[in-house]
Amino acid sequence: MSEESKQKEEIAAKIQADAVREASKIQADAVRATSITTVWAQILTAIISAMALILAAYIGSKITTSIPEIILSPTPHICSFQSQTDNETIGNLIEAEADASNTKDLSTILIIFAPNATFYDYAQSPTKTWVGPNARYKDDLFQTTELRGVKHFDILPVGLGIDGNIASYTSGSKGSYRNGEGNWTDFFNGSLISTPSTKYGSEHWILKKNTNGCWVITQMEFDAGHIQFP
Repeated sequence: MSEESKQKEEIAAKIQADAVREASKIQADAVRATSITTVWAQILTAIISAMALILAAYIGSKITTSIPEIILSPTPHICSFQSQTDNETIGNLIEAEADASNTKDLSTILIIFAPNATFYDYAQSPTKTWVGPNARYKDDLFQTTELRGVKHFDILPVGLGIDGNIASYTSGSKGSYRNGEGNWTDFFNGSLISTPSTKYGSEHWILKKNTNGCWVITQMEFDAGHIQFP
């Protein structure tokens, strides 16, 4: 091989070696750059995640402090015939007995009376008694008697009146009744203050508050103006 050819081969080999080194360097730089980019991407992602958590916590605290805490309380029981005062409520219950008797409204009767309420009818001789509103109304009065225009009047507290969860009241009553298909008969039973009056009021009522805090009638005495009460 001539000297000139030998020199050309050496130059070509050097250029090839230099090209390989340069390519390796570029590849290394590319790998290094990729790694750096990946690291920065990871760091940036972590920063964004941390900022999101901080922002969420901040917003949550704002919501918590800006919305007042709601404390749920038990819903109060709504009593039938409830009024502004106990006296008015008791008057409503006693009046409801007359209205329900006129229309034979057993559902109202079962609301205004306690399940074990006692009843006394002094208009009958001997005095008749019942325990429970079903026995008095469903099984007896509503089966045998028609009533119309019945009304309790002069509803008044007596004795201690309303004493905690118990109350004593009297009233007079008036209206008409008939048994079966017979003729209608008017009646008037005086109150403490009516004309004519009775010494103790014709109807005697004892009421108590039940487990729901509602007044119910626990005792009724009819045509009892001669019976001391309370």
